[in-house]
This record gives sequence, structure tokens and C-alpha cells, in this order.
Amino acid sequence: MELPRDCAIIDTAPALYQPDLDAIIVADLHIGIESVQARQGMLMPKVQTQEIGEELLDLKDAVGASRLIVAGDVKHSFGAKGTKQREELRVFFDGISPAFETIDLVRGNHDSGLETLAEDYTNINVIDSVQENEIAVVHGHKRFEMTDCEMVIFGHEHPAIELKDDAGVTEKISCFLHGGFSMDVIVLPAFSPLASGTAINGMPRSELLSPILRNRFDPSEMYVTGIDREAGMFEFPELSKIQNAQ
Repeated sequence: MELPRDCAIIDTAPALYQPDLDAIIVADLHIGIESVQARQGMLMPKVQTQEIGEELLDLKDAVGASRLIVAGDVKHSFGAKGTKQREELRVFFDGISPAFETIDLVRGNHDSGLETLAEDYTNINVIDSVQENEIAVVHGHKRFEMTDCEMVIFGHEHPAIELKDDAGVTEKISCFLHGGFSMDVIVLPAFSPLASGTAINGMPRSELLSPILRNRFDPSEMYVTGIDREAGMFEFPELSKIQNAQ
């Protein structure tokens, strides 16, 4: 199914290209998540920051966008003082900053102190939202008055669907949600491969993270596009039909 306003999913990545903004749009990078997980006893190689940076550069090469928009939660830790997180973000910004004319970091609920961490980069802006060409890009963690917009793009929810086979084996697949209401809506999956997805086809609407989905746009009426970096892209019908099939 085609996405609104000529948006396109780039290859098999959890990323959009929006031609009116000439921008790659991603959400929920959660830079520094490995350090937090290590403190919780989950040890793993600290490679996500490098891999995310390299993938964004590959996406830049694929579509030639002049702009990168991150729709919130660039970092994982809520505070801004962690030395390891500062180091990881500096490595990340050093890697991607030269590739784009403009990088807009939309504040998410994890992004306290992000302005300080990005202040040395003249082409990186830390902002509350993007509102241009009748398109709004927000994080999605709070209510947002969308005036003069025909489309809103946001993250925060980490949407995924959980599928079960005849043997009872379940698999969770990250996904985009998209649909048309009073305006077109696209919900982005988490770009971080380590950020767990919310199985939205098994969750009551009242328990969803984003107030935009809880209170304004009903996700059961949205179409689902599953995305897996290795397995590819999977088109599904409206979420309500997937919920009913479980």
C-alpha cells in the first residue's frame, strides 16, 4: 500500500524518505541503551551506535537526502550527565554530521539535556517539532495541537505486531502504522534494533504509550507494514483485522 504524500520506506530499514522535506525520517535511536542494559545485567557488545550511524549514512547514499529528521529519543538515558552517553553521542554526531546539510533532532521524553550534547554542531538543531509544507513531525509522547497540517509523523510507540503460527510459536515484527483520518498519519517503528517493540495487536488502546493514538487516531483503523532488516517488508491489512485473526 502506498504511503501518503509520496513517503517511501527506504529499502528494508525502519526509515522513511519524505520528498517534500527532502528528508530521511527515523525515530527512537536510543543511543546508549547498551550501557543501561549492562547495568541491569544484560551484557552485549556495544556496537549499536556505530551500526546506527553507518546505516544512516547508507540510507543517505540510497536516497540522496540533504536532511535527517530524528523524531525523538535520540538517546536512551533520561539524564544528560553520563560520561559514556556523552562519548557515544559525540561519536555518533561526528559520524553523521558531515553527511547532511541539516539534522533536526525532535525532542523525545528521553532527550533531556540534548541541546548541550549537540551544541558543538552547527548543522544540528534540537527542536520540539518540525512543521513545514503542511507536514508535522513530533515524537508522540504528549498531546500536540496540529494546526494547518495535512500529515503527522511520529514515533514513541515502537509499534510491532506479534504473530503466532499453528504450533503456537510467536514472532514479533516491527511495523509502520499508517492511515487517513482528518489528516494522514504515519507511526514510525523504533530505529534502534535493541528497543523492544510494543505488540499493538495484543494491547488495548487505553494502554498504548502515545496519547495521539490513545485519544485521537484509532490505530485499529490503520494499515500495517511490517519491516525487518533481513527478511524484508510485509504488507498487512488494517490492524483490526490482524487483532481479530489472533
